[in-house]
Amino acid sequence: MINRIILLLLFIGLVSAQPTYEFEIISIPSMETPLRMNGAGTKIVGTNFGGQAVYWSDSTGVQVLGIGELWGISENNRIFAELENSDGNWEAALIENGETTFLGNIGGGNTCDAFYSHGLGISTDGSTGVGMGWINCGTSAFYWTDEDGIVELGQYQGNSTKAQAVSGDGQVIGGWAQTSNRSSCLWDRDGNITLLGSLQVGNDYGEVHVITHDGTQVGGYCAGSTGNNVEGYIWTAAGGITGLGVPSNSAATNVSRVFDLSENNVAVGEYLNQTPVFYQACIYTQETGEFVNLRNYLLGLGMVEIADWDLHRALCVSDDGNTIAGYGKDPSNNWTGWVIQVIQGEAPGDVLLVPSEYATIQEAINTSEDRDTILVAPGTYQENINYNGKNIVIGSYALSYGSHETFMNQTIIDGSGNGSVVTLNSGEDSSAVLYGFTIQNGNSEYGGGIMLESAEPALRYLLIQNNTANYGGGVSARYEGEPVFNFVTVQNNTAGQGGGMRLKDDSDAWINNCTISGNVSTGEGGGIYCNNASPSLFGTLIANNSADEEGDGIYLMINCSLSINTSTIVNNGAENSGTGLYCITNCNTSIYTSVFWGHGGPEIEFDSTSSPNTINTQFSIYEGGISGIETNGNGEAYYMDNSDEDPLFCDPDNGNYMVASNSPCLLIQGQIGALGVGCDEILPIVKDLVLQVFTLHQNYPNPFNPNTTLRYDLPEDVMVNITIYDMMGRRVSTLVSSKQRAGHKSVQWNATNDVGVPVSAGMYFYAIQTSDFHLVKKMILLK
Repeated sequence: MINRIILLLLFIGLVSAQPTYEFEIISIPSMETPLRMNGAGTKIVGTNFGGQAVYWSDSTGVQVLGIGELWGISENNRIFAELENSDGNWEAALIENGETTFLGNIGGGNTCDAFYSHGLGISTDGSTGVGMGWINCGTSAFYWTDEDGIVELGQYQGNSTKAQAVSGDGQVIGGWAQTSNRSSCLWDRDGNITLLGSLQVGNDYGEVHVITHDGTQVGGYCAGSTGNNVEGYIWTAAGGITGLGVPSNSAATNVSRVFDLSENNVAVGEYLNQTPVFYQACIYTQETGEFVNLRNYLLGLGMVEIADWDLHRALCVSDDGNTIAGYGKDPSNNWTGWVIQVIQGEAPGDVLLVPSEYATIQEAINTSEDRDTILVAPGTYQENINYNGKNIVIGSYALSYGSHETFMNQTIIDGSGNGSVVTLNSGEDSSAVLYGFTIQNGNSEYGGGIMLESAEPALRYLLIQNNTANYGGGVSARYEGEPVFNFVTVQNNTAGQGGGMRLKDDSDAWINNCTISGNVSTGEGGGIYCNNASPSLFGTLIANNSADEEGDGIYLMINCSLSINTSTIVNNGAENSGTGLYCITNCNTSIYTSVFWGHGGPEIEFDSTSSPNTINTQFSIYEGGISGIETNGNGEAYYMDNSDEDPLFCDPDNGNYMVASNSPCLLIQGQIGALGVGCDEILPIVKDLVLQVFTLHQNYPNPFNPNTTLRYDLPEDVMVNITIYDMMGRRVSTLVSSKQRAGHKSVQWNATNDVGVPVSAGMYFYAIQTSDFHLVKKMILLK
């Protein structure tokens, strides 16, 4: 009994500790490089690619304050800058109340290549600005006050120095001094200098970029620890330099940098992600313990809005760590400054336990109120649940313990063929969560597994399988809403439209890091069917789906706007007509760093008679290259920097679409496709050589229930038969009996005979027969 109480208290403590978040990302295209923000994160200063000094606030928007760069803003709205003066030289300047005052140079200083002096930071209280002045084409650090004007901190042993950070009261100043390298250093107001060293013996390279208000913590970068060439750090007088590491990357050198540091120890910066120079934004918190990719961190918090953004550098952060600014590319691939705001929501409500307190999940739902959490123990629950408009969290033990796959497989909601397994159709918002379940055996007109109407829940770590419906075998989502799918597998579902998913009438789903495979539509859209909606795919695999009509992978009906980013669409369709994506009328598709491969027909095809469609594709891989996109003269395909190289999947015959370490998916603009490296180098295969012989591959999956895929290779155009036999040698089903073109082929079997009647479990044989080739393999059907 004591152990049971401890267990329940642990569950309650863990679930109650789960924060909720709201997010906003603001694009500032007129400020490509935000440089500093005020403590609240509501005002930002910086520059743009046109060389203009730019100010932004959430109330006024963008204002241009001159030619140059704005480098700091105090709490009393004083701005410290380097601006072009009347002589055309750049000079340190103070902007206050709309007026600009140029501040001159260090004593005895002069111009050098049009540079005079630079204002590079200001204290929080506005009392002290810092920068550097030019003398004999070298630099000397300075600070500035109203009373004293520019006060030179001096060069270091005759070499250049630069001040670019200052504490809140102006008493501690940071930057670099030229030693054998450029070295991190601090000054006091008397000019006494302290060199901070680095993480690497014998190499003192580094810079200070930020000092907290009280002057006790310093952020910057230096020569890194073992394996890191340059590494972001946090320094304190007591602890010295602590390296923050470098996130995993494919660059030739490991490089990270701290650019700003909040008052609660959140550091933001950049790391080198790929060679040649290609940076990604990163973040450090006390919870992460090291630098991690900022975009992935935000996705992990549930910020689906960030999925199609490319965050290159994070340059400033608010005092509370909840507002971050930097620059990168927006979902349309345009360079822009950005501001991200993270708002922690209300604390969760009560925790209801199933089955110890409530016998069924629905009973717990009926008792619950908004913000409550229903925690479900492992087991199979024969029921069909409806959220009834309540914004609650329903989770398996994965919600508390992690081990997502384990608890997802152990905690099953089984609809027993009595309707949709899960229904949300009463305006549920993003705080309605379903987390860590298997959803199976539903049967409904809309959404055999999950039915959504006017709802936008967060659906995470789910396995949606073996459901049937007229519309949307796995999922049906319609009427306005933005449901979010994270780490969801939709497999082996069947429908008349949208075997895996059906999205309709402004249900603009976010589908991130998901797998949609083995689904069947007797109409259109084996994997996804879309009509009048704007879904976004990121990091998603769509494989081995089929449709009796068009769109084995994805089918766009009318007025769809589809975004596909870093995803893999592969091996959908059973015969020559199989397509990865089929567009009917007035649909616009944007494809970025993705793979389309292994379809019997075109990788992408437009309908030939309806209103024109448009596709814009960049940095992606298509089998057959641009010839794999068939517009049928009915629309435009904008094709830039794409490839037709073999992606080198590790084991596609067995459903492993990770790529070899020498895959071209790793060479163009970062990772291409949904999955990363999963095997050693593979010798690229020349297709003409491979297809010199007939081949029948092992079916996948095997054993299976009820769907499996049979793959075979034809080296020439030929009449071919693919036939299923039982253990007595009796013919069960003929899957293919036609003349086919040479190429890689596949066909699905759904464990039925020629008249559509399901067959019993057991061992079966499948055979390929041409005029010159015959081969038989065995497979096992489970029930």
